[in-house]
Amino acid sequence: MQRYFVNNEQIIDRVVTINGSDAHHISRVMRMQPEQQIIVCNQEQQAFLAVLTDVTHDVVIATLGEELIAETELPARIILVQGLPKGDKFEFIVQKATELGVDTIIPWASERAIVKLDEKKAPKKQQRWQAIAKEAAEQAHRVMVPTVEMPQTTAQLMVQFEHADLLLVAYEELTHDGVAMEHWAAKLLPGTTVVIVIGPEGGISAKEFAALQAAGAQAIQLGKRILRTETAALYALSIAGYYLENE
Repeated sequence: MQRYFVNNEQIIDRVVTINGSDAHHISRVMRMQPEQQIIVCNQEQQAFLAVLTDVTHDVVIATLGEELIAETELPARIILVQGLPKGDKFEFIVQKATELGVDTIIPWASERAIVKLDEKKAPKKQQRWQAIAKEAAEQAHRVMVPTVEMPQTTAQLMVQFEHADLLLVAYEELTHDGVAMEHWAAKLLPGTTVVIVIGPEGGISAKEFAALQAAGAQAIQLGKRILRTETAALYALSIAGYYLENE
């Protein structure tokens, strides 16, 4: 069943108004008609069955029905800090990280990032990434859409770490010396906030690692091989998700 995310202000007395691209998708792509059902998710991470009552090209009206039991979110908040990779790899990472249950994704304009994002183009890029996260959340039957933030520098990242319970960084210079990701994942508790930092293709510089360590970061080992940046992110998230959902 098709799933759509709405803001709270779109719901009044259990009647939801859907417009924009979602209305287009319902009316033009899915060609749905009144009396058909969809799933609507609000900003409180609640999911409801909803019956369409009016369908036009621009606006769709539906009435909320029963609330559905939703168990698709991880019990801990995971923030992925991802060094900006080249090409469309970041879009791939956003999509897969969303499927794996991440809460927030922060593009990191690190020293060794090959991509130097133009500040004027950054807002449009962020909107594109956020749209990818929304589509992936719908496909994965999640009840929330991860936030994809604007690119941040190392100094800006430090603010993000102030409220983290655990800060983990994949530093390739310590591939054989860092503690395995499984060690930390096994210690994750529901309700905690975990930040995972992954560098770009060029890796994390010694200066950056020192700054992360000063903020309380623990170096992690992601197996015995050197991984591509997109693989490293998904490897770490998969291990964290496994322990959170199965231990």
